[in-house]
This record gives sequence, C-alpha cells and structure tokens, in this order.
Amino acid sequence: MERLNTDGQLYQIGLKMYNLMYLNILFLLSCLPIVTILPATAALFGVVRKWHGTGEISVWRDYREAFFGNWRLSLSAGSIYTIVGFLLFSNFYLLSYTSVPYKTIIYSATVFLGMLYLLGLLHLFPVITHISSSLKEALLNSLKLGIYQLHLSLACLIILAAWIMLAYHYLFIFLLFFFSGGAYGIYWFADRKFQQLQIMPS
Repeated sequence: MERLNTDGQLYQIGLKMYNLMYLNILFLLSCLPIVTILPATAALFGVVRKWHGTGEISVWRDYREAFFGNWRLSLSAGSIYTIVGFLLFSNFYLLSYTSVPYKTIIYSATVFLGMLYLLGLLHLFPVITHISSSLKEALLNSLKLGIYQLHLSLACLIILAAWIMLAYHYLFIFLLFFFSGGAYGIYWFADRKFQQLQIMPS
C-alpha cells in the first residue's frame, strides 16, 4: 500500500478545507453563550494569524490560547465598537424617520463616521491578535490601519459583502466556511498592510 503524500497539492487543499470547517464550527459553538462572542472572534483571528505566519496550525490548541490570551482586550475593545455601532445605527434610523434642521449635513457626517467605523471594525481583531497593545492603542491602530492603503480596505469590504451574499443563499457555506473563510480573507488584506509597515507580530 502506497504511503499518502502529505506534500501533495490535493492533500494540502483538503487539509486547508478541513481546518476551515473545524475552525468555523468551533467558532459557532464558542459563540453560543453570547457573552463569549468577542473573545471567540479574537480566537478566530488568532488562529488565522498563525496560519498566515507559519502555514501550520493546531486548530484547537491555537484557538484556546488565542481565546484566553485576548479575552480582556477583545471584550473591552469589542464592547466599545458595539456601543458606537449601536449609536450610529440609531442615528441613521432616527434621521430616516424624522425631520430635523440641517438634516443633510448631519446625515452626511453620520455616513462619514459610519465609514470610519467600518474601516476600524474591519481591522480591530487583526490588530488585537497581531500587536500586543493597550485598549487605547488597539482602538487607534485599528482605525489607522483601516485608513492606510484605503484601496485594500475597500477591496476587502467589497469581497466581504459578496461573501455574505453567497452565505445568505447557501446555508452550508454559513455553517462550514463563512466565519473562518471571512476571517482568513480579512486577515490576508490586513497582513499586506502589516508587511508594508514592517509591523512584526508580538
């Protein structure tokens, strides 16, 4: 019986698909208590960061280490982004159904702030898992990284929107690949920026 060639391209593709499925299911299970969603997201990106860095991962071990290692920062930074997001959404909702003076100016300013919010949110967890930083530094660096090389951020948002639409139409993608694949893609774009800025993982 011939020995399985673990260096073959077909094997490597199958292994990557397996790890993506394993990571996605692990993330979904970790989110069931609700309060663990933010640390689970940090753990998701922690595994992906190591995957991009070394090419080899142990999903369960790396996930567990990233989950507990980034617990406090992911909760505090993620909670701030959640509150800001809620306020921006409430502002959009109120502006849509009420008539106020200077509505156009206020609406334009809200759209601008909303765009900055999306750019920062997109890079929050890559920053948390890549750079050892304080809460203030994590919030500022995520926004700075989102603005830096803006075309990469916009390309990431467009691809992410298409990925969301695909998962919306195909449930198996959501259950098996959506979050792990999305995190992998988001971190790929963020890693391009880290390399250009010569920011090494800490």
